[in-house]
Amino acid sequence: MYIVGFENGKTFIIKDNGKIEEIKNREPQIIIVEKLTKEKLEYYNKMSIKILECKDNQDLCLSKVLKILFGRPKSCKFT
Repeated sequence: MYIVGFENGKTFIIKDNGKIEEIKNREPQIIIVEKLTKEKLEYYNKMSIKILECKDNQDLCLSKVLKILFGRPKSCKFT
């Protein structure tokens, strides 16, 4: 389970089963920024928060984080 935040203050929890829920009053482990700068990198690094640059909409950015953290779901083929 990971806590992911956006610069606008919205915070979500991503569970290992792929479920994403909005939560409040939690410090993120990962922050999603629209544009990564040296200042942001230094600031979040001091707080031990991982950073991901994503210029897409919120849902797509969360999906990208989910794929990075947990990979693609395995599928079974039946013959």
